[in-house]
Amino acid sequence: MNGHGERLLRTRELAEKLNLSSATVLRRHKLGTMPPGFLLSSNALRWRESEIDAWLESTRSGNLITSDREVPSVRRLDTPSR
Repeated sequence: MNGHGERLLRTRELAEKLNLSSATVLRRHKLGTMPPGFLLSSNALRWRESEIDAWLESTRSGNLITSDREVPSVRRLDTPSR
């Protein structure tokens, strides 16, 4: 959990949750086809579990964000979201 009490998923944990390989998660992250992650350091990406769950729910209901909308792939944890 982070300082706000919310669980942050590592790449491996996210891959297991999505039933994908870690390489596929990283590739999709770079393409912007999944929720943005947080860059904690040069080699540490994390995802908020609540954002992943909401994203998965939106894919079930047919509200998946399409590629014609810009989706940021990384945001720093110390930078407020817009």
